[in-house]
Amino acid sequence: MTVDRLDIEHVAHLARLDLTDGERATMGTQLLQILDYFELLRQFDTDEIEATFQVVPVFNRMRDDVEGLCLPHQEALANAPQSEEGCFRVPRIL
Repeated sequence: MTVDRLDIEHVAHLARLDLTDGERATMGTQLLQILDYFELLRQFDTDEIEATFQVVPVFNRMRDDVEGLCLPHQEALANAPQSEEGCFRVPRIL
């Protein structure tokens, strides 16, 4: 498989990278190695393997929702960069 300059520039553009000529050469070599590895993986028969999102089972570890002591109001605001009228002040988002 070959990788030309346009392929490298296209991948760099997608990744929003501004590459020097030396970095383009390095990226070309690395991109070729990655594509060769994919060719190697294509040799394996995966028809009998069920598609999966996770290869290891994942379980949510939830704790009981237990009411506890609250932080005093003034102590909660003590480290806030800005507060106003007893509330956290945050920048407006338009």
